[in-house]
Amino acid sequence: VHMFSYQCSQLSTPESVIEVFNTAKSFQKKQDLTNYVSVVVLDEVGLAEDSPNLPLKALHPLLEDGTEGADNSDQIIDREERVAFIGISNWALDPAKMNRGVMVTRGDPDEKELELSA
Repeated sequence: VHMFSYQCSQLSTPESVIEVFNTAKSFQKKQDLTNYVSVVVLDEVGLAEDSPNLPLKALHPLLEDGTEGADNSDQIIDREERVAFIGISNWALDPAKMNRGVMVTRGDPDEKELELSA
């Protein structure tokens, strides 16, 4: 597993999100897929929701069919071009993004859990 991390912010752009996916795809193409997978990790993805650049709009086609948009939707996407994705956020995203994956939530830690994590 090779992780490609991107720190989201209000300054994020669609181009920067697409770039990290393309980097992960390019790296993965050179690997043996029986033992390797690229994973794009968008950290604090919720911060990008507030960006005037709408960077998360780029996620829709990337998560849906692995392309960058409607112009490429008729392409057959090879296995080596599909990368795994993890989005980390402190709050739920809009439903259009949430329905393209599995949401894992965690409640507030109790006192013992806080002690163990220190």
